[in-house]
Amino acid sequence: MTEFKIQVDDKVVKDFGKDLLERFFQDFYSKALLKLAANEILKDWDDNETQDNDWKIARERAWKKHGKYFINVIANV
Repeated sequence: MTEFKIQVDDKVVKDFGKDLLERFFQDFYSKALLKLAANEILKDWDDNETQDNDWKIARERAWKKHGKYFINVIANV
């Protein structure tokens, strides 16, 4: 594992607080891990499973509503 040390200006720490900044960095790291996991899932995705008509309709609706295809992942990290 690689350790990163980040220097943060004292005014930023004062304005936001140490706890909030720590949560921000931990949240960023958790999202990065989830993005990597999603990419691994997509590598294994079988396109034959996506050929049924219901899936195509749902995918088009998601595109129209959100402007992108997405995977909603919930995890406790």
